[in-house]
Amino acid sequence: GVMIPYIVIRHGNLGKQKSTCDFDTSYDAILREIKINDSIYPIKIPQGSNQESIFYKVNTIINEWHKKRPNPYLPKPWLLCEGHLPIKSIRVGPTYDRERFSEQIKHYCSSKYWLQNVTVTCSNIPFIPPSE
Repeated sequence: GVMIPYIVIRHGNLGKQKSTCDFDTSYDAILREIKINDSIYPIKIPQGSNQESIFYKVNTIINEWHKKRPNPYLPKPWLLCEGHLPIKSIRVGPTYDRERFSEQIKHYCSSKYWLQNVTVTCSNIPFIPPSE
C-alpha cells in the first residue's frame, strides 16, 4: 500500500555484448592489482559476455587473499563491473518497516553478481509516522 518513487537507470550496453572481456584472472595478476600501494580501489572488470564468470573468479581470489592478510579488518578491494552502476553501499532511510526493506534489498543484491559486495544498512534516523 506504500508507493515508493524510483527511476530506472540504464548504464552501458552489457546486454548487447557479443565479445568477451580480456582480463587476466590468474592469482598473480590479481595480487599485482591488489598490492599496488597495498590497495587499489576499485578493481575494474571490463564489459563482456564473460564478465560474470570473471567476477566470481576474481572475487574468490580476493576473499582468499583477504583472509590470509595480516590485518583482515582492513577493507577488501572493491570490484567494479563496468557497464553497471558503481554501487558500494545502500542505506535504507526512515520508514515504518526498514528492517524488512533492508532484508529485501539484501536478497535482491545477492541475486545480482555485480551487487554481491554491496553493504546494506539502515539509517539511524527514527521513523515518525505522519499525523493525520
